[in-house]
Amino acid sequence: MKLDFSSGKTNVFLVFLGLAIITSFTSKLVSTYEKNIDFTVLLSDLPNDKVLTNQSSEKISLKLKGYGFNFARYYFKNPELKLSVNEMKINKSSFIWTKENNLFRLERFVRPMNLLSVSEDSLLFYFDEFSTKSIPVKVFTEIKYAAGYGSFGSLKLTPDSIKVIGPSNTIQKISSIETELISIENVKYDLKGKINLKLDGLENTIIENTEVDYFLNVDQYTEQTVVVNINVVSNLNKLSFNYFPKTVKVKFLVSVDNYIKINPIDFKIECYVNDILKNDYPLVVVKKPEMIKNISLSTEKIQLIMLE
Repeated sequence: MKLDFSSGKTNVFLVFLGLAIITSFTSKLVSTYEKNIDFTVLLSDLPNDKVLTNQSSEKISLKLKGYGFNFARYYFKNPELKLSVNEMKINKSSFIWTKENNLFRLERFVRPMNLLSVSEDSLLFYFDEFSTKSIPVKVFTEIKYAAGYGSFGSLKLTPDSIKVIGPSNTIQKISSIETELISIENVKYDLKGKINLKLDGLENTIIENTEVDYFLNVDQYTEQTVVVNINVVSNLNKLSFNYFPKTVKVKFLVSVDNYIKINPIDFKIECYVNDILKNDYPLVVVKKPEMIKNISLSTEKIQLIMLE
């Protein structure tokens, strides 16, 4: 059927249609309904030294009775129910909300509607206390030196530990924080720069630094050999035995700058003899300069010669 909008009959029809829609809508607003409304549960007034880790339910359903226009406010946004920890019981690890102790507050929250029932008898909000821990930084490197170059010390980090603030249950399990990989080839000069930290597992914490500075001293090195006397330490009568050899050659790497600083008296090689029935006895490097590396001995043991 084709409507003729110029006719009076059509105008009357539209007027009555509009009135019918308005009447129906108004009737729904003033009618009484019973509905279950889901509220998102939020915690409020949480103390500064605690952090929420979990809760027994994210939502709670309230059965409400009221006029249609009272329910309208819940159709435009997701309803939220803020529960204060000040109105809850507390134990070692959770806040406890109970319907029995908080029913009046819920009724006050949904007025002017009537609260008919609550889906949960209780809610648990699990928390952990904040604590502070200084966690050492663990560096990962793949450094390849140019021929004749190397480092006689370790790579240094600044800072070498990071202060972390967070749930004690989380940070007490962390023994170290790793860096991203430092990968450099053909190194001839000192290395320095910044490297990011890997923050996996630290999402819910406050971290003092997200990167650290690194420094590595690089030197040109040379090989050197010195002859050192062997000192025999024994609780036996030394007049009853002799030993061979008396000296040992000590080979090592040292930086070119420190080459002339090395002296045989900087080394101490000892051998502990406590049983004359053994054939040989191992040598022990008791003392050596800190500026050398890759130390090796021309012989690892001495032999005893028994005297009559």
